[in-house]
Amino acid sequence: MKGGIAVAALLALLTLASCGADTSSAPLPRGFRRYQDQGRGFVIALPSGWRKTMEDAQGVNFTDRDRDLLLEIGDQPSGADGLDAATGQMVTELTGGGPGNTVTVTEATLSGYPARRIQAEVPTKGGNSNVEAVVTVHDGVIWSVALTGLKTSVQQAQGSFDQVTQSFQVSTSGSGT
Repeated sequence: MKGGIAVAALLALLTLASCGADTSSAPLPRGFRRYQDQGRGFVIALPSGWRKTMEDAQGVNFTDRDRDLLLEIGDQPSGADGLDAATGQMVTELTGGGPGNTVTVTEATLSGYPARRIQAEVPTKGGNSNVEAVVTVHDGVIWSVALTGLKTSVQQAQGSFDQVTQSFQVSTSGSGT
């Protein structure tokens, strides 16, 4: 039953996003809450158990109820090099750029803008970590929505992460601080 509700909610979000609708006022998927950051200039739907744990110059971090997963919403000033350079920068930041990483980059959208989806597996002492991220550049700011954690935790959270990225909206006043 839960899977059917999640699929229906995801389809509703995808339909709204494809129509250019403002998802900041769209109905939330069941079990999600709206988080708005007026200072940074974004709004996003988060699973209800997620809590803000940190904010710094590069973004805002959230963790799930069990603290197995980390969700980072990043907004960093971008150089003039565009989306490909921003994607390379984010791959290095999210994976540490070390040997043995497996990284796949595909085309995507984020907040209605051309984006890149990064999927990475990073060997660690405690088991492989996975990174799922979507990155775009808008008005001189690199925006990223990234999920990291142990491989099984990230795989189990895939549906929720997709709903989070579909709900993400940048306002015209994004700070890029």
